[in-house]
Amino acid sequence: MLKRSDPPLLSIDGLAVEFDAPHGRVRALDHVSFEIEAGEIVGIVGESGSGKSVTAYSILGLLPRQARVQSGSITYLGRSLLGLRESELKAIRGSEISMVFQSPQTALNPIRPVGAQI
Repeated sequence: MLKRSDPPLLSIDGLAVEFDAPHGRVRALDHVSFEIEAGEIVGIVGESGSGKSVTAYSILGLLPRQARVQSGSITYLGRSLLGLRESELKAIRGSEISMVFQSPQTALNPIRPVGAQI
């Protein structure tokens, strides 16, 4: 049973991400903050270009080379995900934190139940 003193499953606090672009730096996320408790189901919705994917890529450490987290924190069960080595992130990806990419036709097998794939 989750106690109030337990850390949130996932906590994003003041996350800001910038991309290097030909005309200078572009801020894709600015002060994004939310928490997810164990057992919660959360959906992130928004317009195209609103930062949903950048947020997810930041959590998983999958930002492209031209992007960088400028400020903020990302913690998973009280452990900071920012600055982890690739091998540490690989141990978490897929087994503890996963995402279904925007093109579900290529990410999910249509003949298997979605629940079994997730």
